Amino acid sequence: MKYKYCQSCEKAYIKSRLEKDNCIYCNEHCETVDVKRNGVYYYGYAVMILGAGSVLVPRFTVVPDPSIYLVIGIVLAFVGTVFVMMGSSKMAKTAVSEAAEKIASEEPEVDDDY
Repeated sequence: MKYKYCQSCEKAYIKSRLEKDNCIYCNEHCETVDVKRNGVYYYGYAVMILGAGSVLVPRFTVVPDPSIYLVIGIVLAFVGTVFVMMGSSKMAKTAVSEAAEKIASEEPEVDDDY
């Protein structure tokens, strides 16, 4: 997943496909960083899929109270969304640290020997 990091406003956000290399907040140049998706992100989507599957259970089997499965599905979808948001924020922090390392390695060292 590609993130953009703006050094002037110190923000990292997900890069859209057709977005230019300028910050959406301050219009300064941004660094593009490629970050691997983490396990919490995938876990959140798995929990949301389980929630969608639990809503379909009463349709395929005979259950005494189908509303319980609807409530379980809604709760799992909400919990999955929270996990995806946690994973996304963790990836944004990773993008900030990787971009800072990238910027630090590109800047030339200045010798102030007088």
